[in-house]
Amino acid sequence: MLGIHTPEQLIAHPIRGFIFETWVVSEFLKRRTNRGESGGLSFFRDQNGAEADLVIEHPNGLSLVEAKFSMTAMPSVIKSCRRVERILSTTDRVNHAIVVYGGNQPQRCGTTTLVP
Repeated sequence: MLGIHTPEQLIAHPIRGFIFETWVVSEFLKRRTNRGESGGLSFFRDQNGAEADLVIEHPNGLSLVEAKFSMTAMPSVIKSCRRVERILSTTDRVNHAIVVYGGNQPQRCGTTTLVP
């Protein structure tokens, strides 16, 4: 539908970030469905622009997920996750944050896990 037929076309496509974000969210949804879990997925955005692409509810708290097509782990993404974590921690316990990105090296920064 978008005319993307090769990886090179995807990399150059103007909405590649939205495509990647949608794919990441769909993978988490499929995982929960296959485990027999329903619901518990939402997104977060406040009036000041703090946002998380996916908030996953667990019996013991929340996980935040941010999806970035970028090949490098940008400090601004981790900062954004921590900002949302501070906001949500006033009402719920945020267990950890996950940044899924287009790079190839798994990393850890405090409670944030960067997943290639």
